[in-house]
Amino acid sequence: MIINYLEELPENEMAVGYDIRRKITEDGVIALKILNTRQLKGKLWEIKFSQNRIMYIVQDGEIIYFLHACKNTEE
Repeated sequence: MIINYLEELPENEMAVGYDIRRKITEDGVIALKILNTRQLKGKLWEIKFSQNRIMYIVQDGEIIYFLHACKNTEE
């Protein structure tokens, strides 16, 4: 679960992750335009913050589903 992942992060990274969730909750898909995102494959996208990644898809142009979160240790 994404919230469990965020809770395990250092405080500063956790705050950024929660801010991302808040922006998306308040603004919907429009928030994705100001976040650091990239398409991974097909409908699968990621939001990048620090070394963290949140994978998501957008359905029907407006519903965002968070699928997975992880840390990229290659940076």
